[in-house]
Amino acid sequence: QKALMSKGAYVLWLKPTQEGKIAVGRIGHLSLIDRFLAYAGSAMGPGGLKSRLAHHLRPSPKPHWHIDYLKAHVPIQQIWLLPQALPDEHDIATALSVLGGKVLPHFGASDCRCPSHLYGFQHMATLSHFRSALLGPVEDYMLIRAIVEGNCLVDGGNGED
Repeated sequence: QKALMSKGAYVLWLKPTQEGKIAVGRIGHLSLIDRFLAYAGSAMGPGGLKSRLAHHLRPSPKPHWHIDYLKAHVPIQQIWLLPQALPDEHDIATALSVLGGKVLPHFGASDCRCPSHLYGFQHMATLSHFRSALLGPVEDYMLIRAIVEGNCLVDGGNGED
């Protein structure tokens, strides 16, 4: 609970329940196929992770971010939390790319130089592989896994596989 009160970054793991296309704001349409989707985000504003994750776990009547369009059609399965200033969402996007994620161009990255903040995977990456893909002193990163059931976070462990 203390980690949720801090600012930080996160990975949302989503899994489509059906295939199709969805409209995603100005970037156009996104094809949904049977694969995991990993979204890199950050929560550096007031309210930190708790506020941002609450936003992601409830429906968005008026989508604001690209992820709001996606989560209206695709359920969040897991959230990996990094409750500290670094690594940031750009470092996380790089790590998802290093892990072999397929770039879904421009998603969530209209305000930065990243090719995307959304990556597709055949299988969900492991926390240990993700930790290894992050650049920097990985032993300093707190990494917490949370399982999502419905629109609620449930305890997912201490960040180990």
